[in-house]
Amino acid sequence: MRRIVIALLIVSVLVVGSPLVSRAQTPTETPNKIAVFWDMGITVGYPADWGEQIITGQMYLSPPTQASEHPIKQPFVALRIFDPIRDLGLLKDATYEQIAAALSLSSGTNATVTQSAATTFAGLEAWLLLLESEVKISADETVSIRGEMIVFLLPDGRYGAFVGNSPSDQYGDFSVIQSAVIRSASLILPKDYTPPVITTQTSSFPQGGVQFAIPDNWRDQEEQGVDARTYFDQSLTPYSDSGLVNGPALQVIAVPMPEGGKLDEALLAFLGSPLPTKMIVLNGTIQAVEVNTINPINWQTFIFVAFLSQDGKVVNIFRWTTPGMLAGKTRPIFDAILASIKLNSGTTVSAVTPTVVSIAPPDYVSLQGIPVTNTADGSPIIGSPTAPVKIVDYMDYGCEPCGTMAPLIHDLVTGYVREGKVSLELRYLTVVGGAYAATASYAALCAGEQNKQLEMHDLLFYIHRTTGIPSLTADTITQQAGRIPGLDVIALRACMDSGKYTSVLDANRKLASEFKLNAVPTLFIVRADAPTDYQQIAVPQTLSDLTSIIDQFSAKN
Repeated sequence: MRRIVIALLIVSVLVVGSPLVSRAQTPTETPNKIAVFWDMGITVGYPADWGEQIITGQMYLSPPTQASEHPIKQPFVALRIFDPIRDLGLLKDATYEQIAAALSLSSGTNATVTQSAATTFAGLEAWLLLLESEVKISADETVSIRGEMIVFLLPDGRYGAFVGNSPSDQYGDFSVIQSAVIRSASLILPKDYTPPVITTQTSSFPQGGVQFAIPDNWRDQEEQGVDARTYFDQSLTPYSDSGLVNGPALQVIAVPMPEGGKLDEALLAFLGSPLPTKMIVLNGTIQAVEVNTINPINWQTFIFVAFLSQDGKVVNIFRWTTPGMLAGKTRPIFDAILASIKLNSGTTVSAVTPTVVSIAPPDYVSLQGIPVTNTADGSPIIGSPTAPVKIVDYMDYGCEPCGTMAPLIHDLVTGYVREGKVSLELRYLTVVGGAYAATASYAALCAGEQNKQLEMHDLLFYIHRTTGIPSLTADTITQQAGRIPGLDVIALRACMDSGKYTSVLDANRKLASEFKLNAVPTLFIVRADAPTDYQQIAVPQTLSDLTSIIDQFSAKN
């Protein structure tokens, strides 16, 4: 089951290469490939047998990880984009040294700084920290880590960091590779990018009754669970967490046009955000709406262009994404695609309806009488606070694996939690679902004021799994919330609109960063009488997979 990656330190790598630019010098101590990180505008050389993985704002290079081996036992290097004010809480005039120190502390590993000095990286002014730390990877195993962190200011005003970590017993060999990677680092510019070419290749999207041209070497892949296709040069590295790639990509999506609705309203409802729109015309006849936005973390640009199918029943949405520094270089390609659009004539395109999954509605009766309290920072604790075992669940209402795991969590709550064997602490994140997940989290917290948090939790995942993540809007949630017995829907909506629980989501986001969480969902199973004795797990496949671990921890008391 695929999980959604979210953190600074990754625990798995994809062993994939990518044809990239070749301006960087390459490490001389080892065979190498060249990796380019367009979001940052940096290339580095790295060993030929290492793999490359990109998540939002971060690139990782590391040896192939054996399935039976914890990845922290192998070395890796990473490039990360960050904001000292947003991510570290620093003042605008913080020095390189202060920024580097704060970034090292944010890793949550209690690292010791053994050296701190000014340096350069890719020809940029920078600050170097040499770090040592002890990282606990299981209840009875700790690994000694040595690493190097370099913080630098990019020409566009953003901050970047280079991180190299290795188990101490491998650091002697790794330091040679790390030094070569650092020396190879080089800035790249839009002029170094060769845009794709459109000649004769075309594609059709039957769900929306539309045909269009695509670049010559691009291929498409169908997105599971939605009426959409994604097109990109598949020699490029796809991002593990967001569907983006290390270059331009086109996604074509079909959603139903509400009866009597407006095109701009339909697009904004799909996006779940009140962004500025502008009306445009395609090929002189097709009325369309365009929305532009930027990801604040990695500066990826998003362009959404929406227009109707021939029969007016379907909204076609063309989503163009590209690294920010390539936005100007690649926009002509997107314009050429838009100019090639043709609607199927003489045919009627069937209206697209959201995928409906055969899922039983929430069983609210089984949740009655289970106590819910709160942590000091406002997150819910389900069950007895004195239970011998605690589970901390970092989850996201927009996360597909979280939705898949929801029935298992329900069974855990109505079983072990009700029986007092375990308590469940829910930590809401919004790294995957964005605004939808935030709205859902507010709904859950607000329902808690009426002792209906568990019922709302199940309802939110029911909405997610039956009508899709874009259905997690304030209007839909309050409409569906009327099904929860005894819930005051008017009070719920007033609470949701107040934004009073923003601080709870901020606290959860900070904790996730401090604990270096690498995916949602992530479960921590902890002994109540020994908080340092815990086990971190991903997505249990069955309830027994989870309860067997709980029983092992209970037996230790």
